[in-house]
Amino acid sequence: MTINRNIGFAVILILLGGLILLSKLGFGLGSLMSWIVPIVLLLIGYNLIKHRSGFIGWPLAILGGLLLFGKLMGVIGWLIAIVLIIYGVYLIKNRERTI
Repeated sequence: MTINRNIGFAVILILLGGLILLSKLGFGLGSLMSWIVPIVLLLIGYNLIKHRSGFIGWPLAILGGLLLFGKLMGVIGWLIAIVLIIYGVYLIKNRERTI
């Protein structure tokens, strides 16, 4: 079992390295890479924390989480705006009923 997990992990690292090299050569996936790298860092950090070493895993997981959070801020901003609008409409409708 351990050999299969290590081989899978190695293949993921090789593919990620290949994607990064393709991106540097101008054949990359553009914005997709900006999503893949934080997710992979987060997953590698989690894997290291769970199975091997938290000393390296925690910084990788935190870095990946922060990068991913930065990428998700646009989506989070949209969600906050929608929730505020819905709550404002709810408050206006609720106020009309009490009068």
